[in-house]
Amino acid sequence: MRVPLRWVSGILIMLLGLFGPVPGLRAQSSSLVAEHFDVELHVRPDGTLEVVERQAIRFLGTFRRGFREIPLRRTEGITILEMGEEGYPYRRASTGEPFTYTVEEGVEAVTVRWFFPPTTNARRTFYLRYQVRGAIRRYAAGDQLWWNPLPAEHAYEIRESTVTVYLPPGAIAQRIAAYGPADGIAEEGGQVVRFQARRPLAPDESFEVRVQFPHGILPPEPPAWQVWEDRLPLYNLALLMVGLFVLAAGPALAVGVWARWGRDPYVGSGPDLLTEPPFPDPPGLVGVLLDERADLRDILATVVDLARRGVLTIEEIREGFARDFRLRRTGSEAALQPFERLLMQALFDGSTERRLRDLRHRFFRRLPELEAALYRAVVQAGWFSARPDRVRDAYRIPGVLAGGLAVLTGILAAQESARGLWGIWAIAVGLGGTALAWLLIAPHMPRRTRKGAERAAQWRAFARGLRALRKMAPEEASARLEQYLPYAIAFGKERRFLRQWQEIAPDLPPPPWYRPWIQPTTPGASGRVPGHAAPLPVEGGPGVPSLDDLASSLTGSLNAFSEGLTAMLNTAADTFVSRPPSERGGGGRWSGGGSFGGGGDGGGRSGFG
Repeated sequence: MRVPLRWVSGILIMLLGLFGPVPGLRAQSSSLVAEHFDVELHVRPDGTLEVVERQAIRFLGTFRRGFREIPLRRTEGITILEMGEEGYPYRRASTGEPFTYTVEEGVEAVTVRWFFPPTTNARRTFYLRYQVRGAIRRYAAGDQLWWNPLPAEHAYEIRESTVTVYLPPGAIAQRIAAYGPADGIAEEGGQVVRFQARRPLAPDESFEVRVQFPHGILPPEPPAWQVWEDRLPLYNLALLMVGLFVLAAGPALAVGVWARWGRDPYVGSGPDLLTEPPFPDPPGLVGVLLDERADLRDILATVVDLARRGVLTIEEIREGFARDFRLRRTGSEAALQPFERLLMQALFDGSTERRLRDLRHRFFRRLPELEAALYRAVVQAGWFSARPDRVRDAYRIPGVLAGGLAVLTGILAAQESARGLWGIWAIAVGLGGTALAWLLIAPHMPRRTRKGAERAAQWRAFARGLRALRKMAPEEASARLEQYLPYAIAFGKERRFLRQWQEIAPDLPPPPWYRPWIQPTTPGASGRVPGHAAPLPVEGGPGVPSLDDLASSLTGSLNAFSEGLTAMLNTAADTFVSRPPSERGGGGRWSGGGSFGGGGDGGGRSGFG
């Protein structure tokens, strides 16, 4: 469908109207211009500064109000003395009527808002006079006026600007400077300094002026903020050095702790490759030994190992399109280790058989105690000196504490940056780097004993040896496939291992502890009972298979075993961790003084509407 161009234009205009700039603010650059913005700065003998601003505004639309915001930073207070147009002072009132103005005294700035008759395509000249206390810096080498006479934020062009500084009687300018597109020159024997913008000033462009004159003409007491301001460079330097020290020392300490207490004892490289398990260790414990974590993979490897040892059987069942698996207890549990006995209790809960779907939304409650049992087992076996999970948690604590301090320091830095104390950010960054370093080393802090390190090296060699099964004679490899399967699961290599199984021994039937579901192929001969494995046809009955059919059936059974076991592992993994919706996360909640520019005072914002 082709959309007319005028529709697109209309939609764009509407969106710009909804989300575009507020009229009279950002759009001012094209609807008004300051033909002149001149400022007089009178330094009074009592140390105060009297400022007179004059703006000659050419309106290119309809306007009826304006505002001027003057920051209080680096001052001891500002008093608005007068506001109006040349020859016509405005009245201070909160009515919003023409020729009135209001003053809002905030914590960080004083804001003046004034109102005038609707003005369209005309020029008006406004003036604002105010007194600033504590604006003059006192130094033994000379007092200084450092001021930003123009608003730092203004949405209109200023075509011409002149700033004139009048020093008190007896004062002569010693040094003058302008930071920005302006030049200054001393006049009248140095008692007057005039600054002129070199070119029109674009929106949000301004400049600072700085004049130094002899000390002792004004009262000698410096403003309260000056001591803090003059010490800021030293404070920021000190904070920067502290931050760099924390950033270097925190991660270095973390690495040193890992090198001293986190690395395993050196036991050599060990064998390159083993084709037989080096020890009769349960696969679940071997998985914990190698990756230092008791997880779902170790539990699934233990389930398959128990089935291989004849303790239980696994049967795939189909009911329509639904697939499930039935576990049956079949053997003695007297020789089981404590964590294996706990797993059998979690699986069957006193029953002799259980479907995986019956464990859904239940089994997850047993996972913490099963994982704890695995951790206890590897410690009791002498492979670790302490439980790996508790070691990781202990070494996460410094990282969490440093991270919390980094957040708090960052909040403080955001507040203090307005006062010029930006060096706190360096400490926040240093704490953040320290937190990251400790959180990164924590997973690597569990330390194996010498016995555990030697054992792990040999089990890694066996994990590499699983790839070499296809190089063995088929008879030798076939005899080991079933025994090695639980270890392949613990190593995370079960898919590759099952593919090797199919390549090495395609005619090998599935192990007796697993009964796959096989789709019947002979019409009327399946005898399939839902939830049970399909029997072979009775000899002499309809659909008796040939030798080729039997060979194909065996290969199909192995394929069904491989596919079914993979599905069982995936289903069990999903079932064991599944939680009821009421216990999942998410959902709704109840409501509840340098040498460069930038050091001057003044500035602020200005605009019309």
